[in-house]
Amino acid sequence: MLLALAAWWGLDQLDGGERPAAAITPEPSDTYDPFEQSAVPGEPVGGVEGRYDLLLPLSGARAPVIEIGGTEDRVLLPPKDPLLAGWWRDGAAPGAETGTAVIVGHAVEGGEAVFNELAGLDPGAKVVVSGEGMNQWYRVGAVETMSPEELAARAGDLFAQDVPGRLALVTCTDWDGTAFRSNVVVTAAPM
Repeated sequence: MLLALAAWWGLDQLDGGERPAAAITPEPSDTYDPFEQSAVPGEPVGGVEGRYDLLLPLSGARAPVIEIGGTEDRVLLPPKDPLLAGWWRDGAAPGAETGTAVIVGHAVEGGEAVFNELAGLDPGAKVVVSGEGMNQWYRVGAVETMSPEELAARAGDLFAQDVPGRLALVTCTDWDGTAFRSNVVVTAAPM
């Protein structure tokens, strides 16, 4: 999974592939290492708890959302477990009045993953993020499929932190048998 973001706010890429050599070593046990995987799919490893829960009511997809950060190479690594989603902790939080909350996750060709149905969402669909004492409903405004290069070129707008609060869900699509060739970006506004 490769999601390239040439963003002014701190990330060049979202990458679910192999660990880059310069990856930041996770801090204490309150952070999640995306390369660890629980023995129970869909449950965070060890003492790490899902900070939020994500629900796509139309498809019934539901997943714990854990905090994730970037590496020294400005790579955001989604959780290895395809049944978990990752929220970029250095951006806006879900439900914030300002900024784009970015949540990433895997789509798995022929397997189970939280964002398998993301590309099939239509404008107007609802997304719910709950946790931290809030239950925020969002309405999908756009579902866009784009190349990693286009995503990188548009990242400053898609993931801006100086805009009214909104949500961006990001995954990969267009599996060609060896790699994903495109990204899906869903943007949604609070209801």
